[in-house]
Amino acid sequence: MTTEELYELIKSDESYRIERTVSTGNMDKFQEAICAFANDLPGSRKKGYLLIGVHDDGSISGLKVDDTLMKKISGIRSDDYQSTTPTRLYQYNDRIEIMNPGGLYGNARPDNFPNVNDYRNNCLAGILKSFNYVNMFNHGIYDVQTLLEANGNGLAEFDVNLMTVFLAKVKNAETIEASCVRQQIFDNLQPNLQPELDVQVQDIEDRCKRLIIGMDIYVLSTNELLHRYLSCNQSCNHLATMSRQAFAKSVLKPAIDDGYVQMLYPDKPNHRGQKYKLTDKGLMLLRKLLSGS
Repeated sequence: MTTEELYELIKSDESYRIERTVSTGNMDKFQEAICAFANDLPGSRKKGYLLIGVHDDGSISGLKVDDTLMKKISGIRSDDYQSTTPTRLYQYNDRIEIMNPGGLYGNARPDNFPNVNDYRNNCLAGILKSFNYVNMFNHGIYDVQTLLEANGNGLAEFDVNLMTVFLAKVKNAETIEASCVRQQIFDNLQPNLQPELDVQVQDIEDRCKRLIIGMDIYVLSTNELLHRYLSCNQSCNHLATMSRQAFAKSVLKPAIDDGYVQMLYPDKPNHRGQKYKLTDKGLMLLRKLLSGS
């Protein structure tokens, strides 16, 4: 389709095969339009067009087209499953996020979730229960939350307001051993605290803060540091990436030069087993970042 043909389509008065909308929050409207086009009730055998970002009078709304919008549109299905994408799992330094295609169904709504559930096929659900594939209806989330809390993860967080996906966030479990070791390290800093080691959080660049939080009390390789750094970068999208060389030059080296990070083998920078850990100055900054001070 050429640009001229598109403009003619936008201005067209053939309402039976053209649907215009400036809203991206009503998936039902999109699905109804798609169903109408598929059924071709007028029998015109012409293609149907859903024009998103166009007012009823044919004027352009200036809607921003980005990856999020494109994913929503490409995932729409007329059978209310709304998405053909697979379940995705994203691993961050402090949590995992599970993004499952399809939103809440039927009587299950954001205002009553997770206390109310519903089934697309009640007959199939009953058969699965009779064959012991389901122990008890409407207990899955409750049971999972109980297990997560007992394991030290805390309660899972759910975002049920997204249009085409159901998002669950599960935080990492903070083990008693790791917590005790970290506190012991922090306590040992107190007697040896020198004024020059004190740092002001507001004076530190965000990339250095993310590196410090990612390192924590561990001794890590460059690749491990890079993974943790990207995981801590919550302002980036899920596809954010950085090369090992760029990370070493723009993030790791400045932190070493500023005295927050030290090499395990400082006399052999290119040692094949080279790893990195926080200095006392870095640990002081870590303690302030974790305490929020």
